[in-house]
Amino acid sequence: MVLALLALGAWMACAFLAQSAAALSAGVAVRWAGEGQGVSPDQLGRALRYAREDGAGEVPELTLWRERAGETVRAGERSGSAKVLELCGSGADVWPAAFLEGYYPIPGDTGGCAVDRALAETLWGTGRAVGNELRLGDRVLTVRGVFEGTEGLALAQGEPASAEPYPNLLLRFSGGDAKAQAESFLTRNQWGGGTMLDLPILAWGLEALAGLPAFCLGVGILLRLLRRGLGMTAAPLLLAGYTLPALAGAGVTLWAMGLSGVPGQLIPTRWSDFDFWARLVSGRVGELTNYLSLAPGARDLRYWPLVLGCGVLALAACALTVLAAERSRAETGRALLLGWGLCVGGTFAWALAFAGAGGVAVGRSMWLLPPLWLACDWCLAAHRESLKPRGGEADGALEEETV
Repeated sequence: MVLALLALGAWMACAFLAQSAAALSAGVAVRWAGEGQGVSPDQLGRALRYAREDGAGEVPELTLWRERAGETVRAGERSGSAKVLELCGSGADVWPAAFLEGYYPIPGDTGGCAVDRALAETLWGTGRAVGNELRLGDRVLTVRGVFEGTEGLALAQGEPASAEPYPNLLLRFSGGDAKAQAESFLTRNQWGGGTMLDLPILAWGLEALAGLPAFCLGVGILLRLLRRGLGMTAAPLLLAGYTLPALAGAGVTLWAMGLSGVPGQLIPTRWSDFDFWARLVSGRVGELTNYLSLAPGARDLRYWPLVLGCGVLALAACALTVLAAERSRAETGRALLLGWGLCVGGTFAWALAFAGAGGVAVGRSMWLLPPLWLACDWCLAAHRESLKPRGGEADGALEEETV
């Protein structure tokens, strides 16, 4: 029971981190290093205008931002030090957060800002600060929203006509190979020299990591069903009676596993292209290495711990799941009902525990696969009992052997 509860907790924590990272993986990220490198808001506006006028394929949603740490922010007699994210575009792309009140300043709202709870309490002594004014350098900004956070952070829209380059760019496309579309868009606008990272692919990888415990349980159930079937190949009639229920159980298991599809860019266009996987892995690893070699910003310091934690918890959840599954037995109806209650109750309790941190979407694999494992154990035990000789048959067989 303890192992099962720990496995459920690690599994849900892994899913929570993967979902938190997915909120920061909205598109293709591009970063420029070096003084004066990047794209200016003025360049961005002209590029979008030309793309719409020329009808050059899909026009992406773009967000620029830059970071300034240690900025002095004043509100009346009070002041504080803040990290400022100045952006042109959607604030949700730069810093997804849960808002206490209000929302991000909309694109072009150069007189508004959003602050986190820590900065609001520093300046006004309360998290309810929408409508208050603060001074940032020579700018007076009105608070449009207050979001959860302890960093002392402020988000403000930059001047759309500014020619000063911003070193961070996020491009969002509605479908297709986002990385290829981003490369085409950057080349068309002659915005070279940046380091690119395909965040949706990374988010898919984290989702796959979070699904590893489900994969372990599902494959374990399928192997147990297959092993029982292979053990009856010498008795065709018994195998025929076993096959239909086993196939039904395998189908339910595959559905409960909730396997996600593979992104198109990870599938070779020609199966005879045997170098595809080597090129893909080396290219993605090189892209990730180059991106990580850059000095981390506030968004990176929030994102990469989620990625690392997801990987560690996925391995822990798999190990605990395997250990718990090996020790779980439900050979009686009472044990089966007790195990089901533990699985469902434990999942619900862990979901409530994570609700305070923003909640986690619990997939059907987490709800169904642990009970399915116990149900498989109970069904196989019942099937094993049904194959044993009964009363008189066993006594007759014993007498014949004795004679």
